[in-house]
Amino acid sequence: VDSLYFPHNIDFRGRAYPIPPHLNHMGADISRGILEFSEGRALGPNGMYWLKVHLANVMGKDKCTFEERIEFVDSIVDTVHRCAEDPRNNIEWIQSENPWQTLAVMKEVSRAFKSGDVENYVTHCHVHLDGSCNGMQHYAAFGRDAKGASKVSLAPSDRPGDVYTAILELVEELINKEIDPKFIKIAESLKGNVTRKVIKQTVMTSVYGVTFIGAQRE
Repeated sequence: VDSLYFPHNIDFRGRAYPIPPHLNHMGADISRGILEFSEGRALGPNGMYWLKVHLANVMGKDKCTFEERIEFVDSIVDTVHRCAEDPRNNIEWIQSENPWQTLAVMKEVSRAFKSGDVENYVTHCHVHLDGSCNGMQHYAAFGRDAKGASKVSLAPSDRPGDVYTAILELVEELINKEIDPKFIKIAESLKGNVTRKVIKQTVMTSVYGVTFIGAQRE
């Protein structure tokens, strides 16, 4: 099979979701790792830069500056080549946050370097660029909220904004300051148990109309 296509549903908000439940570009790490574009494109003068950024991102360096991400990949280039050549015996890629995507990009970076002509190397690799909480980005833009914009990467900054961590810090502050006898026991039980992951799910869906009950279930 040279190519395959993913039919999509579009919900009432205009968001498109692939219908196949298991293999799709929005799926788990292994799904994203084995998929590539059917039609390739030459890397050109900037393609290797973005391949390196993508590799750093899938390895958990997505909160660093772009320069730091490039430096990170340059510092592990020998590991990249070793894992690409023999992933069974060179298993550093397994330690990554997204191991299958990491291995896929390592292979692509290695092949491009070894081609001898990086700019004309034709890649089929997909480089992910994602918004920082799109709903909050709209809120910040509509309200001309400079502080909010800085937390969702709408304002100039060397590093990506992280609204989820910012809200987590506010929640932890409220927990630590709780003095009402009715809620102190609850606050004590929450200390150390509220994580960014918990915050992210509720914050992310709040801008899409999640109800109080729905948020509790999340």
